[in-house]
Amino acid sequence: MVVVLIGVVGSLIGKSVNARMNQQLLKRVFAVSLILLGGFVIVNEGSKLALPSSGQASASSTTEVQPLTSEASLETQLKRR
Repeated sequence: MVVVLIGVVGSLIGKSVNARMNQQLLKRVFAVSLILLGGFVIVNEGSKLALPSSGQASASSTTEVQPLTSEASLETQLKRR
């Protein structure tokens, strides 16, 4: 119910702003806001991919090494990698 109310109020505000603004200016403001929002999302989410937190192990460091009992076991483990 609250979401519907916010949508209706936002629509009425948008209609009154649209009636008063130049259409070209409105398009430019909207385009700039989309670019800024997209840049924020890229920086925010991209930093999570580039710099994993210290609590998370990377995929390459999660390889489990089992104790060796013979040379045959060593060869088997090397073939797996």
